[in-house]
Amino acid sequence: MIRRTGPDIAGWVYRCVNVAGETLYIGHTLNLRPRLASHKKKPWWGDVACVRSSRFSRWEDAYEQEMAEIREIRPRHNKQGNPDWSPS
Repeated sequence: MIRRTGPDIAGWVYRCVNVAGETLYIGHTLNLRPRLASHKKKPWWGDVACVRSSRFSRWEDAYEQEMAEIREIRPRHNKQGNPDWSPS
């Protein structure tokens, strides 16, 4: 099996949201299910009520969208790109 990589490969941006509608975490990935499964080990995962996702035709676009949303929303569990993040 050949795995393609590069900016022309589709990607996902996902938002983990709690019951009050607060975005707890924003991420991007090539493979949504395995990435979400890896988050289940995080201490904040129990607060996630739903995951909202958007598919992008280009990986680069997904990454740029993720960073823009982190800067705007400032989810409490995002470290990268979040000027408000500090360890709890």
